[in-house]
Amino acid sequence: MSAVHKLKESLLLCCAAVVLTGGAVAAENAGGTTTILETVTVTGQKRTETLQEVAQSVSVLGGMQLENQHIATYADLASAIPNLSFTSLGAPGLSNLEIRGISSDVGTSTVAIYLDDTPITIRNQAFYSGQSEPQLFDLAQVEVLRGPQGTLYGASAMGGTIHFVSNPVDLYSYGGSASADVSGTEHGGANFSAKGVVNVPLIDGQLGLRIGVAITHNSGYVDHVDSSGHTLRNDINSDEEKVVKASILWKPTERISITPSIFYQRTAIGDTGLISLNQAPYKTDKLVKESGADTLAIPSLKAEYHFDWADLVSVTSYAYRHFPRVTDGTYFNSEYIGGYVDNMGVKGLDGKLDGAQLGALPGPVYNAITTRQFTQEVRLVSQPHDPSAALPVTWIAGLYYSEGNKYGKSSQYITDFNTTVAKVYGMTSKDLLGDDIPNDLFYQFDNQTKDYEYAAFGEGSYYFTPGLKFTAGLRYLYARSTGYGTSSGFFAGGSKPALKVANFHALTPKFSLSYDVQSNLTVYASAGKGYRLGGNNPNVPSGFCAKDLASYGLSAAPKTYDPDELWNYEVGSKGTFLGGRLSLNTALYDIEWKHMQIDVPLNTCGFDFTGNIANARSYGVELEAMAQISDALSAGISGNYTHATFTEDVAGLGVKNGDQVPGAPRWSLNLWAEYRRKIFEGSESFLRASWQATGESHGTFNAKNADFKRPVYSTISARLGTDIGNWEVALYGQNLLDTYKIVQRPSNNYVPGGYTMRPRTLGISASVNY
Repeated sequence: MSAVHKLKESLLLCCAAVVLTGGAVAAENAGGTTTILETVTVTGQKRTETLQEVAQSVSVLGGMQLENQHIATYADLASAIPNLSFTSLGAPGLSNLEIRGISSDVGTSTVAIYLDDTPITIRNQAFYSGQSEPQLFDLAQVEVLRGPQGTLYGASAMGGTIHFVSNPVDLYSYGGSASADVSGTEHGGANFSAKGVVNVPLIDGQLGLRIGVAITHNSGYVDHVDSSGHTLRNDINSDEEKVVKASILWKPTERISITPSIFYQRTAIGDTGLISLNQAPYKTDKLVKESGADTLAIPSLKAEYHFDWADLVSVTSYAYRHFPRVTDGTYFNSEYIGGYVDNMGVKGLDGKLDGAQLGALPGPVYNAITTRQFTQEVRLVSQPHDPSAALPVTWIAGLYYSEGNKYGKSSQYITDFNTTVAKVYGMTSKDLLGDDIPNDLFYQFDNQTKDYEYAAFGEGSYYFTPGLKFTAGLRYLYARSTGYGTSSGFFAGGSKPALKVANFHALTPKFSLSYDVQSNLTVYASAGKGYRLGGNNPNVPSGFCAKDLASYGLSAAPKTYDPDELWNYEVGSKGTFLGGRLSLNTALYDIEWKHMQIDVPLNTCGFDFTGNIANARSYGVELEAMAQISDALSAGISGNYTHATFTEDVAGLGVKNGDQVPGAPRWSLNLWAEYRRKIFEGSESFLRASWQATGESHGTFNAKNADFKRPVYSTISARLGTDIGNWEVALYGQNLLDTYKIVQRPSNNYVPGGYTMRPRTLGISASVNY
């Protein structure tokens, strides 16, 4: 079936959904008294609007939904949101997110991540770092905006934006919450979390404080074994998070508000959770403990002045992340050197080729990444649309500046190398390799990247009628990226320090037209451009990697890579029906992606670089529906179908026209139902069950790679509890069937490992709001 025919089918399905639900409106019983669904508001367009008013595909999860569904990680979030997917190296802070098949593990993320008004997105360049993963704690809601957000959010939002919205300070009421959670994981141990929030009005109506503290411990469930399967350490992939967040709201007048905030999180990682593909379930036989500590600190200052005709908003923020961690480079370094020595024909004191003894030495790689990003945005936002106004327009205009610094250091060792060389070969490292190996250090790489971005943006909406709105927006940006890298050691191959500079300019427009067919049904069409900055490649030793580079027709790796860009075309509908008891949102999209940034591996020498060497297309359909079937029973369904493929052959990488873009599941489906029943006055019991399924995908474009084909997988969760006044007590279970499946096989230092769902976890939680 042709791609165009599939697109037509999806469009027909989308239109049919609108027609059918429109018919439901005519048939609804206006005299019904059943509980209706709540109206959802969003702030992702930098103004407060109802979800129905936003002419694009948006999903929203409220704070209570996050708690009730135990959504704590990006993997959890992806299972609950249509067309949001992830790739993970098996530990917090090592995941990357994708929306609508716009997937990339190099360069800046294709998904912009914001904690309130602070961007926390970083480059994925060297050392296999993932995105910052703030704990979902004391949040009003999470908003996922699908499709490029280049007008309001800039260069890192070509796939979409995830917006974490914190609960605001209340200037009039004392209050807060406290919760505790204890659970046990099959094949693992005990988990626990404790959280507390307090809100204090210091001066009634003028000054208030909100502060929260959380600590979470997640048990590991992967055991470290030796090559024979004998257990050396149990439950190695545990992690612990400690979080403090605080904000102060000062309103000296009705027009002025000033909000300083701080978010601090430290995550201690015992080890990664990737299992060895040649071992039993939940086992790994790697030689190096891959521990780490991820620190995230985000201070910000938001100041607002409320004119009668507009709001002036200034947001100053700083995001700091420090993430030192260890990875296993045994195959990457030790086994390579063992084979290298054997290929030279060097024999040990026993007269045999003994390179295997060098290859069996642990090869720890110590990586440390530090990012510092300062941002300043000033925007002026008009008042909401007033149908009686002389000029029926709303608008937003602003200026943006950011300065980002990323420093990375990688030190690659082979433990006891010099001692082993003397013992096995009776010579020094210099005698054996022609080079000294001080302190067993084979390679050290230092890289510093500085990014500066300046932007001006604006967006305006004109209301032809109260129900017909046209919106146009434009962002202009100028960016400058400088990179400086030095490398030393045996693997550096005589590389010299390199300074790389790149400048970028871009215009990212957006257009949309929305029409209220009825007061409860809106249809829209939109087109928008997404853009991602280029950058600088790390040093690649030309001599050491000459053979690999030649396979791509290169004598040296490129110093820089260019931006990539896309256009997203979308139609959709948003409606509430049956007297507010049914909501249905649908979207159909088609994305043309040009000059994709792709990781180009140099498999023999173990280095890589980023290049712009492919184009792709992604099209599909999204659906979210929720129904209040009765006062007691509610249910929902959400899902998507995505067809993301390359549109040309890529010589050297084995990519063919029509191959699937890595990281994008073909489909996802989420079904849930919740039953609530009043027990006695002030008490209500509930039961919620959900089933999430994710379709097959590809983890790489190399058919010989273990991660090439990712399977279909699903999980079932449930929660049973009682609300008594301000208290809630609940029993819950996740992955109730204890399904074991390797859902991804990502490579860590060229060694594929298995990423699995967390085993069955059963627990009890208690919380109180006051």
